[in-house]
Amino acid sequence: MIIGNNTEVDVGFVLHFFQPWWNDPEIVRRVTDRCYTPIFKFAATTSAPFVCTVNVHAGLIEFWQKHYPGTFGYFQSACAAGKLELLGTAREHPIIPLIPIAETRKQIWFDEEHKIRLGIRRNSSGFWFPEAAFSQDTLSEVWRAGYGWTVLDDNSFPHHEKPYDYILVCRDMRILLRSWHWSKYL
Repeated sequence: MIIGNNTEVDVGFVLHFFQPWWNDPEIVRRVTDRCYTPIFKFAATTSAPFVCTVNVHAGLIEFWQKHYPGTFGYFQSACAAGKLELLGTAREHPIIPLIPIAETRKQIWFDEEHKIRLGIRRNSSGFWFPEAAFSQDTLSEVWRAGYGWTVLDDNSFPHHEKPYDYILVCRDMRILLRSWHWSKYL
């Protein structure tokens, strides 16, 4: 993308698709019909080589497989073709710093294994922390689980300390910052 003064800027979109497992099925149906299906259909059928990065927990993918085979098919096809880059996450969407490290390991493993059983393989080294909640210890644990980067909110940094021209690294994990300010306008 080109902005003022012919400056080239790379822009990436990470879409977080989440519906709690206990949500009313009618609400999940409406969200699936209005949001998820159109995006996945576009991703599966476009000639573009890549569309965006997505976070989806295994429970929602399983819901689509059981109740929305068309949506599931588009999603599966787009991931397999590399048009959607699928992040890893924790299975039940826990606040990771508040659970024991052993449970963090299980949550990551359960999500990945469940996706594999559904025929979906993660095609990214990125990890999505539910609610963007993390600690230095959980960054290390996620890195040990085979992930190399994550996205966190920039509002945890004072304005004068936000890195605008480099990528943060903490405990070997690259941290891409999501702009809290600009996200409000999307």
